[in-house]
Amino acid sequence: TSDKIDHFIGSMVLYTSKNGQNLFVVDGQQRLTTITIFLAALRDVLTEVGEPLLAKGVQGFIERQDVNAENRYVLLTETSYPYFQEHIQKQGAADLELKPSEEEKGTQSAYRFAQEGFQDYVQQIRARGFLASRQKSAIKTRLEGFRDALLSLDVIVIQLESEDEAYVVFETLNTRGKALEPKDLIKNLLTKLLPAKSA
Repeated sequence: TSDKIDHFIGSMVLYTSKNGQNLFVVDGQQRLTTITIFLAALRDVLTEVGEPLLAKGVQGFIERQDVNAENRYVLLTETSYPYFQEHIQKQGAADLELKPSEEEKGTQSAYRFAQEGFQDYVQQIRARGFLASRQKSAIKTRLEGFRDALLSLDVIVIQLESEDEAYVVFETLNTRGKALEPKDLIKNLLTKLLPAKSA
């Protein structure tokens, strides 16, 4: 039997760019952002505890090479650019010292929450008084468990070929027998009509 505990985080609606290289998120941006924040915090704690290879492995889910062999963040955000890239997704010290906006303070707070949570588990293991080698192994095992849990979250992905199809599916999924609030429909329409800043 498997020890895996299933954590279903809902559905995400995506559509493919015209060149087929990118996916645009219609529904699921907050979940992707939260997962990225938790992965970044875990990467940094792995670095702190002397596990650079594991940290690099986690970074591979945040940043990958594109078809031109250039590093590119997997999740590109518009509202918290460049803070999110510099202070969350970037491995190592930020090149730019940026003061977070009001919205970005929430991102900063979520990162600190995740980082402190992982650090607390490390401290709990250190407080047990294990021999150094056993302590290092226990910390590594616990942090690998968190990584594996984050990477095995269950989600339904609905990927469509056009933006119009994606918004129709989004509206259908969110109706559920009850009409969407006017503010949700307006937000949906504005999101659809506003041009993407980064393609």
